[in-house]
Amino acid sequence: MDILPMYFVFMLVLPLVNQQFQRGHYWKVFLISLTVWAASQLGLKNRLTELVFDDLPVYLGYFDVLGYQVLFIAGAFIRYKLHTNSAQLHCIYKPQFLFVAVGVAVFLLLVALSSYPFIYSRVSKADYQTKSWPPTPP
Repeated sequence: MDILPMYFVFMLVLPLVNQQFQRGHYWKVFLISLTVWAASQLGLKNRLTELVFDDLPVYLGYFDVLGYQVLFIAGAFIRYKLHTNSAQLHCIYKPQFLFVAVGVAVFLLLVALSSYPFIYSRVSKADYQTKSWPPTPP
C-alpha cells in the first residue's frame, strides 16, 4: 500500500483509537498495536494477501500498513496526551535525557553503517553483492 492510502486507513481507525484513549485503555491499544506489528514482522500481510486475493495479481504497494500502524498509534497517543494537557514532558529537559538520546542516536548510526560497507567505501554495491570484492590476487 502506498503512503497516502495507508494514512487513509489509519484515519478511518483513529476515532476508535481516540475513544479508547479517552476511556483510559492505553495499554489495550498498545497491546493490540504491538501484536499486529509482531504479526506483520512474521509475514501476516503476505499470508492475508494470498488468502483473500488467491488467483488475482494484486500488488498492495511497498509500505506495510500492519507494520507502520505502530508508529501512527504512538503519534496518536502523544497527540492525545498533549491535547489533554496530561503529558509529563518535564523529564526531556534534563541533561541525562539528552545524553541518553545522543548515545542511542550514535549507536544506531554506527549499527547502520556497519551493516552496509558500501556506504563508506569505494566499493560499489554491485561488486559487493557479486563477491568480486575484495579482488583476488593474481
